[in-house]
Amino acid sequence: MIFDKLRHSLRFYFQELVTNKRSIVYSIVGASLAVGAPLGWEVMSSFSEAYSLNIDLYYYLFFSTLLVFTAFGFTVGYFHDQVKALADSDQLTGLLNQVSFYRIVNYLYSLAMRKEETIAIVMLDIDYFKKVNDYNNHLVGSHILKELGTILSHITRSSDAVARFGGDEFIIFLSNILESKFNDIPERIRAKVENHIFKYRKFEVKITVSLGVVVVPAKQEIDIRELVTIADQALYQAKHEGRNRVNIKKIGPNELTPISNIA
Repeated sequence: MIFDKLRHSLRFYFQELVTNKRSIVYSIVGASLAVGAPLGWEVMSSFSEAYSLNIDLYYYLFFSTLLVFTAFGFTVGYFHDQVKALADSDQLTGLLNQVSFYRIVNYLYSLAMRKEETIAIVMLDIDYFKKVNDYNNHLVGSHILKELGTILSHITRSSDAVARFGGDEFIIFLSNILESKFNDIPERIRAKVENHIFKYRKFEVKITVSLGVVVVPAKQEIDIRELVTIADQALYQAKHEGRNRVNIKKIGPNELTPISNIA
């Protein structure tokens, strides 16, 4: 069991490195390729004295090639990371967008199930957001969405995934939580937003949010999109019950279709 968890953790960190840290990966590849230059001269010198090098020139060739190839690899990888970050991010809030959320969470969810961790999906949106825009202006609304994204990032953990799902709706994937504590983060979000004053130029606005939560115990692997649908239904139930509240749906054994049985 320990080795299995270690294997999945290493796989996760390796995938994270290859996927989101291309500057590091490309630098390593560049440095590896640079070793070929002095080795090539070494091979050539074994066939002909015309290619022989003195030790100073040998080291110069090695370190200069190493520097150039590493710098080139880092530059290419850095801009690759920047372009990918723009494609994966919501342009207003800087959070994940819907497409990147599903891509990342599918892997995080599978990893959590193998590690027998309870997970939760939280859907939330702003109560009466249309009135916020109507009574103020759309620039205020955009500022609120951006600041709300910052609040969600600060309250959640680095192991969670937070995305703007569309409009004023946000989604959070929580893993590695105790079943007795799955309400902590959603309730902290609700209370933080309720007590926060959103300031933009001369405007000061207070809002509330409603949250729907679906909790899935360890070892019960369900299609992630089906869980999002359940969380969305829990969100609208929270709105129906009066807004500014958290509504939780806990999935029990055999309540949903396992992933392996979905066509």
